[in-house]
Amino acid sequence: MPPRIAVCLTSHDRLDCARINQEIFKLNFKNPYVVVHASSGAGAQAYLEDAFVPCPPLPHFAGALSLMRNAIGAAAAFAPDLLVVLDGDVWLLKEDMLLAYIRRLQEDPRSLIATCAWSTPPRSRLQRLAREVKGIVLSPEDRLRRLASIPRRMRYDAVDFCTQCIILRNDRSLLELFCGMRPDGRRLVERLWFDRFTAYYGFERVVRMREREPVHPHQRFACEQLGLHGEHWPAAGTSRDPGDARLIEYIHPDTPGKREALERCPHIRTGESIQRLLNADSFDYYNRGAKRY
Repeated sequence: MPPRIAVCLTSHDRLDCARINQEIFKLNFKNPYVVVHASSGAGAQAYLEDAFVPCPPLPHFAGALSLMRNAIGAAAAFAPDLLVVLDGDVWLLKEDMLLAYIRRLQEDPRSLIATCAWSTPPRSRLQRLAREVKGIVLSPEDRLRRLASIPRRMRYDAVDFCTQCIILRNDRSLLELFCGMRPDGRRLVERLWFDRFTAYYGFERVVRMREREPVHPHQRFACEQLGLHGEHWPAAGTSRDPGDARLIEYIHPDTPGKREALERCPHIRTGESIQRLLNADSFDYYNRGAKRY
């Protein structure tokens, strides 16, 4: 029997991206998906999702955690086997790659999550140990458990987990652990989740999405192998990066955007919002007010 999959989308101000994401799963992919959408956007409205959860806007990290928590909570009512937690502006355009990771989780009952490393670990063991100790001193959450797990955590080739695209098994203890995260001004959500998960479960229960590792700096917005696209600008010529053009993170104005990603996927064409982006003469409407870098 095929698994029941719930897609938990979260959004704030990139609502056009979120609408297209719903069209991808509901109107273009072959597998049936339950789609839940939690949004703190002022203009957010129910669209194609099976459940829409309006949320109050909160500061960045607190807002991200709140949206994920609310989406997962709403998805629980549909009793899914697996949950795909996805930023609303992050598209997965290759359904076969998503289902391949779903199968890997199914085939290994001990595996609990599928995700990838967010950044590159420190080069030396001394730097790694210093980071671990500093994090434990500054942040009290799970302090004793994190301290006890340092010897095995030092062996891991990662220090954080991506949360903008992550697959979770519908395991009560796992979801309580994930939803129990609290904002930490000293650590990124990616680091917070890595610390929390590895302290309780260990690294061997993770299916690695190695195609995208590490996310930073080169695959932050796109990973062609996974068909993942999270560009913050609608098309080439529309990015507006105010940063230093000499930096590796700089987004050049000519960098391809979401429309170019769709143009390379002729199997994804159904949907009002998809067609509007593909045929737009102006992109002023797209994610109005959101940053384009």
